[in-house]
Formats: sequence, C-alpha cells, structure tokens
Amino acid sequence: MLFLKLLLKIGGWGFIALAVTNLTISFFVYRHAHRFAQTASRAQGTVIKLVEKPSHASGSVFYPVFSFTDSKEQAHEINSSIGQYPPAYKVGDTITVLYEPERPENAKPDRFFEVWGLAAILAGFGVVALIIGSVLLAVVSIIQQSKYEPSPIQAT
Repeated sequence: MLFLKLLLKIGGWGFIALAVTNLTISFFVYRHAHRFAQTASRAQGTVIKLVEKPSHASGSVFYPVFSFTDSKEQAHEINSSIGQYPPAYKVGDTITVLYEPERPENAKPDRFFEVWGLAAILAGFGVVALIIGSVLLAVVSIIQQSKYEPSPIQAT
C-alpha cells in the first residue's frame, strides 16, 4: 500500500508540474497571439491554390496558399502552415488576412485556429493534466484518511 501511495503522489505531482508548465506556456502564447490580433493590419486575400501533402491519418492534408496586397501596395503570397482534410477553402475563396506591416510574410488567415489554436491546445492539455494530477492526489488523501487495516483472522 505504501508503494502505491508513493506512485500516486509522484504521478499526481508530475501531472501538476506538467499542468503548470503547459498553462504557463499557453499564457505566453496567448499574449503573443492577442498582441498580434490587436496590432495586425487587415487585408482581403484570395486563396490561389491548395497544396496537397500526404498524411498518415487521412491520406492527404490540404494547405491553402493565399495572396494579398499590403498597405504599401506590395503583393504577397503566403503558404499556410495549417492544413486540413477536407480542405477548409476552395481556390478563389476570399479571406480576411491579418499581418504585421513590418513582417507581412508572417500573415495568417483571420480564423480562430490560425490565431489562437496553439494557446487553446496548450491550455486544454494543461487543464486535463491539472485534473488528472488533482484526482491522483485526492486518491492518496482518501487512502491516508481511510487508514485501512485488515482485521486479524481469529482462530477458534
């Protein structure tokens, strides 16, 4: 029983540490995304092609390539780093693009997952790890409070 409690404590605190790490990183990623979303310029872009890349899970993933013109009237062509199956866009679709005027090559479509996805995923993993760690530590506490001791066998 002592070994089990030790394993549960180590696991519980390990998951708590993982949760704190994920939530901390998520916070900084969120701040970066928030700053980007608040300060970015917006432009209308057009999906000019879909790049198909093989994937183990679905066979193929489609990455949009879009073009837009920035506030200095310079044209840019951006390969999205986020692909989907089925494709989220069709060639010719018009999209709103967010970009930093000093770095338009880092433009992103103005969609939730493109801007906030990494922060949301990290926060989700952090919350799950926090729940698992808390449950493991609660089990240790319950075991300690029960003070279970088997009754001795009585001989007659």
